[in-house]
Amino acid sequence: MQIHQHLPCHALTPYVRCLWEIRHDLPLDETIAVPFTCTGRSHFVFSLESPFQVYASGNKPLEVCESTVFGLFGVPMTKYFRGPTLGIVIDFTPTGLQTLWQLPVHELIEKSLDLTAVVNQDVLELTDQMREARSTARRFALLEGFLLRRLGKANWANQLRTDGRIEAAVGYMQRYPAQVNLQELAYRLNSSERTFRRQFTQVVGVSPKYYVRMQRFIHTRRYLDQQPKLNWQDVLSLTGYYDQPHLINEFNYFSGSSPRLYESQAAGLHDALYE
Repeated sequence: MQIHQHLPCHALTPYVRCLWEIRHDLPLDETIAVPFTCTGRSHFVFSLESPFQVYASGNKPLEVCESTVFGLFGVPMTKYFRGPTLGIVIDFTPTGLQTLWQLPVHELIEKSLDLTAVVNQDVLELTDQMREARSTARRFALLEGFLLRRLGKANWANQLRTDGRIEAAVGYMQRYPAQVNLQELAYRLNSSERTFRRQFTQVVGVSPKYYVRMQRFIHTRRYLDQQPKLNWQDVLSLTGYYDQPHLINEFNYFSGSSPRLYESQAAGLHDALYE
């Protein structure tokens, strides 16, 4: 597997975390399965060569088209690649998809849809242009141009104006998930807890409580990836889980495996894309 990353220009950084190009040079009759745990973000995915298949937790098949929008996924998924594949990914910030496109992100949770059905027909031309491009740099340039044009339209329509409170809340939850008190956080943001919960869900797609759960899992996974010899008490104190059963249950929910099995299978390697 070959992976190339591109950081977007400064104007796009509030909305787009990065762009990815992922290539698998497999024989036509060979298939590989790549598991993915919870990432806490939404994506646009463009399939430029052989299509791939995606199954969510419980072996539920997901729709995959030439261009697909994947909503925020809390549950694990497995992607099956057969033959040579080339995928281009827009990795949005937690608030980026809703801010740029004004999509009902809460309706996209753990779903995938044909991108042309929810955005516009411009993606058809973009997909063809990226398929014909002869270099990774050219594909990234086309994608960034597409995003900048959308940014200009959103700015003209006055869609980018926010008071910054939800973005601030997301940043705090990402940095300190073990310490979050939602009632206190709403108070600090000069909002009632009910209003904060409604606004957060509208912009991010999930409730603040669920988002904190995802971030706590992501921190736990990161600790295991970086320091696999941590003992249980170290992990509990760093991540804020009540006890060991609580940690194991949450880890199973978001990754599909226990922490011990995750470590033994080196399951963190595929998540390098999302760190």
